[in-house]
Amino acid sequence: MIDRVLIVDDEPLARARVAELVRRCAPSARLREAGNGDVAVEMIDAWHPDVVLLDVQMPGRDGFAVIQAIGAERMPITILVTAHDTYALRAFDIAAVDYLLKPFDDERFAAAWTRATDRHNASTLLTHARGMAALLAATPPEAHDREAPPASESSTKRDTRETWKW
Repeated sequence: MIDRVLIVDDEPLARARVAELVRRCAPSARLREAGNGDVAVEMIDAWHPDVVLLDVQMPGRDGFAVIQAIGAERMPITILVTAHDTYALRAFDIAAVDYLLKPFDDERFAAAWTRATDRHNASTLLTHARGMAALLAATPPEAHDREAPPASESSTKRDTRETWKW
């Protein structure tokens, strides 16, 4: 589940519109906003959002300069938002999950949000799988050979067989 969302746009009305759409898709997500690229860099470093909806063209540090400052490999899941289609190819070079061209409708936003959610879920699953692999690697090999209790036993019953020492 996506918990933290950062909306970056120099236009307050655009931020409000995106916030409204995020609340429809993820009512429990915590939202923060940044009105320029410098604040966005600070917030990404300090708050570690799960998803960033990032305007490309802003005065001062633009969206691509934000990505460069953070580093593309360290950027959270990013949906680029802009009124200009000239940046689309560059957006995919930096692995943006989607590219919303203003003005966009609710359906188009929902599709972008679904892509972001899918990427977040895949990333979370990969993190858990790596954690499990590390636990298994740290477990003595003889523990791997133990037989699991039969699935038919009730989980509320106390198993009187050997206690697992994982």
